[in-house]
Amino acid sequence: MPDLFSHLPFDIVSMILSHMGQRDCVELMRVCRRWYEYVPSYTTSMWYSIAFDKRPWLKKNDCLVQCLGAHVQRVTVPIYHLASILTELQSHQCEITALEINGHGMHRSKGTLGPAVNARFFNTLRTSRMNLTWLKLDNHPWDISLLEIARTFPQLAYLCVLLDHKVFPKRLIVPIAKARSVLLPNLLFLRLDSRYSFITKIEPLLHHCPHLRSLQLITRNSDWHHVNDCTPANDIDFACVLDLCPHLQYLQCDFTDLNHDMDFPINLAKTSSQTGLRQLKVTCTSDDRSARILPLIEKAKDTLQLLEFKQERELLRYSPPIWDWSGLERITLSQIQSLTLRTNTIKLPTLLDFMRHHPTLELINLALPPNMFTEELMDALSMIRGLTSLYLCADLQLVQNTQDYMDESLLPDNFYLLSSLPSLREIDLSGAIRLSDQSFEVLGNFSSLQTLSLGIIRRQSGLISTYALLMFIARLKSNNHCVQHLTLMYADALDDNVFEALAEIRSLRSLRIVRGHWVTNTGLQRFVDRITSCFVEIHLESCRRITSDG
Repeated sequence: MPDLFSHLPFDIVSMILSHMGQRDCVELMRVCRRWYEYVPSYTTSMWYSIAFDKRPWLKKNDCLVQCLGAHVQRVTVPIYHLASILTELQSHQCEITALEINGHGMHRSKGTLGPAVNARFFNTLRTSRMNLTWLKLDNHPWDISLLEIARTFPQLAYLCVLLDHKVFPKRLIVPIAKARSVLLPNLLFLRLDSRYSFITKIEPLLHHCPHLRSLQLITRNSDWHHVNDCTPANDIDFACVLDLCPHLQYLQCDFTDLNHDMDFPINLAKTSSQTGLRQLKVTCTSDDRSARILPLIEKAKDTLQLLEFKQERELLRYSPPIWDWSGLERITLSQIQSLTLRTNTIKLPTLLDFMRHHPTLELINLALPPNMFTEELMDALSMIRGLTSLYLCADLQLVQNTQDYMDESLLPDNFYLLSSLPSLREIDLSGAIRLSDQSFEVLGNFSSLQTLSLGIIRRQSGLISTYALLMFIARLKSNNHCVQHLTLMYADALDDNVFEALAEIRSLRSLRIVRGHWVTNTGLQRFVDRITSCFVEIHLESCRRITSDG
């Protein structure tokens, strides 16, 4: 019987099958003997990457085994079936260059994760004879030697080792001898569990990574309540990192729980002619690390473009801050473009002096205690002429008594000074910054804005009136305004009349309303009838008076 393999060119059939998933392809092979033989040769690109979630997927599926070959180069394997799956892949001449070993579900009974298991693990990897350039150990169930990984796979360009949250790395002191040869000459990206001690585990590895471009120390899938007990990597010597890896461009140290995966910067290449640290991100507990971070900033002052420092909010409730940022205002970063701070340890004069010395800043993201949003801060921001994005958050979790600071989160009266910034395209005030009628009138004068996010627009606060909202919308409707993306959060002050008026903003392309409890189905219908522009997105979240009919 004629079929698509007989009547269509090879490229056309391959393109058709490329829109299918791997499991669909396996089901297609079960149609008949002819398709069983032909489909694998038409779908080699589909099998470049395979995730073996369970052993039966490989051992008991003849169709899947038929699709294996040299084109399979990237695989994800559960650690408890590592040996059997790698043996099967090797028997089919799969040229594996990227391997992810997932430790989820590994049995951890007493005595099963000793040195013998570690030896068998590395023996399995060596006998597989893989030329890996990419290796990730996710939720690894035991402490593992980083140097042994380097000896096993010297061609690695990417290495990631994240331990299970119940694993606590040993801190044995290993003398660092001068290496006769570099173990990882091609390593560019390194991501390690932040519970590894810098002195005993990370520093010895960095001696073998002369061309490293990106270093991340993070923790995944652990309970933040135990962060202080399981992060010995807080002893990191930042200056030592730059001495060992002179080509490092990206450094991120997160000593708290992340709960989500993170990607390396894709614009870092070994062939890049630029050297020097460009991006520094530190997220940590309230332990004082300023004495180590400030020398690093000083050392990278000619190349640093992004500076981000955050303190874990939950941990601040239990440990009083003791950081000392004195000296930061004396450092001039000639290339700095982005500044992100979430802390209650920096003093306002220090922050103001730092911003005044860096008029080249393009992005500023400040999550500070409410009492730091003063007229002096607005004056300093208005002097940064190249500012394009501004995020302000009065973070009530950074203070002991939130009720005492509620009144202090009101935007200062001289906020209007920022309207003179010619390049300001984005403002986000959704983080507990309270807005008054006057603030709304001022925002209407920002003619260069394209993205605007506002929060705490509440009637009961006594700050926002319906008249102020309508006047604000009237300014946005003017021809010289170009706001395309508008977000209104905790928008209790919005009613059907205000919601209808929003539809008349011609430049608007997306609208997001959060907790607009006074908007009804009638207002939604009036909004749709009055739309004068081509809306792309409309999001209504927690608007309890809008029913399924609306």
